[in-house]
Amino acid sequence: RDELKGANEALHKAENALAEAQSEVAVLRTQNDGLAADSKKFVKDLIDAKNESQTLSQRKIEVEHNLRTSQFRENEATTFLRQFRRFYHRLLKNKAAQGSGNTQEITKKTPGVPQLQDLIDIDKLLLESGLIEEDELQDEKSTGAAYRPTKGALLRSSHAAKNAAA
Repeated sequence: RDELKGANEALHKAENALAEAQSEVAVLRTQNDGLAADSKKFVKDLIDAKNESQTLSQRKIEVEHNLRTSQFRENEATTFLRQFRRFYHRLLKNKAAQGSGNTQEITKKTPGVPQLQDLIDIDKLLLESGLIEEDELQDEKSTGAAYRPTKGALLRSSHAAKNAAA
């Protein structure tokens, strides 16, 4: 009987230990499932963040390319306008040396030249647009090859752009 009682107690202890172990396994399984779900969420968030980073990086490359293209076009346009300014001034000087100062006579004699009636003062336009500096107004030989606008020229350019938009 003592053996049976001892066996029963051992069985009871074993059952309790088994129940306790099963309970602990259930808790650990629940924790594992929660951690696995969190891990999946973090992996998905990481993939989304990488995709967004890649998209932003591609957009940055596009914007930088557009900026370089715009800067190139701006430089080309500035160079053209400065050369046109010199041409225009030479045209006016030649006409003044010939006599009347009437530009219509010159344009009639030159094939393919548009009419220059009501032509605005090009120096005033270029100055207001920030494409030439005030000290260049009297300098006919200014090439503007490495033109870098001053702060005042940039402010005039911004002001002209705002007025044009309004």
